[in-house]
Amino acid sequence: METRELRYFVAVAEELHFARAAARVGIEQSPLSKAITVMERRLGVRLFIRTRRSIQLTAAGESLLVDARRILAEVDAAQRRLSDVTAGRRGRLRVGLGEDLAHPRISKLIADTRQDELEVDIEVIRASLDVQLAELRAGRMDLGFALAAIDLSALFQQEEDSERSPTFGKDIHVAPLWKDAVVVIAKPGSVLALQSVVKPPELTTGPIILVGEPTPSRSGHRRSVEFVANVDVVLTLVGAGRGIGLISAAQAETLQWTDLVVRPLESPAAQIQTLLLRREEDRSALVMRFAERAQRNIKRKAS
Repeated sequence: METRELRYFVAVAEELHFARAAARVGIEQSPLSKAITVMERRLGVRLFIRTRRSIQLTAAGESLLVDARRILAEVDAAQRRLSDVTAGRRGRLRVGLGEDLAHPRISKLIADTRQDELEVDIEVIRASLDVQLAELRAGRMDLGFALAAIDLSALFQQEEDSERSPTFGKDIHVAPLWKDAVVVIAKPGSVLALQSVVKPPELTTGPIILVGEPTPSRSGHRRSVEFVANVDVVLTLVGAGRGIGLISAAQAETLQWTDLVVRPLESPAAQIQTLLLRREEDRSALVMRFAERAQRNIKRKAS
């Protein structure tokens, strides 16, 4: 049976009048009567007892009416759910978060989305940049938050930080979000710890320790640099006297280490940008609305 036939049958069963039922489903009375007759023949049962003055349901018709109402209700509910998913009002959003990207703006963005989109399930997944890119390309992740690399060449040359966003291939769309200041992590009692503000030329008391991998913008200078897996390793090495850590101010705000010193870094390029990643081809309503919300939050903060 087709849903169209079930709708015709329910209309006749509830109205018990072919003319009213035909008007209800928007067809002429004759085609409706013919459709019911064809339905009865196919099922091999009588659904209605017809007389010149009245129409009544048979026992088989009453039984079918219960099932028909349930089936049509489920079909209508499925169509509404599909429409909600297509429009981005319902669904699941899988968001990647860099292993060391703890930021109050991201927390508020996700919290606001959950409050405004009650039918949307947001799953936050901790993952490195490489893992996020692989998961995005595989369709197992919808969006990702990552940090751009600190441009050491611009930092030491006292240049303005570049406004260009990094690229990860034509299939990944990169949206630059907010910027945070880069701060220095030093060991108490060190020369840098005694200063209120640190300038890049003063970063000479040991290797610079950064999270991530070497890039061209991190290599065009003569400073010794050590790259590590995460902020915890940065703190451990700084605490052991192995070097000077550079992290974002937002990361520094989450530190639990009380035996290290945080100092501002004075340079036009002493900024690190948060990036929002998605598949270039993914322009679903839910993904695009989340991205637009992130952009609006930046403008709101700026104003």
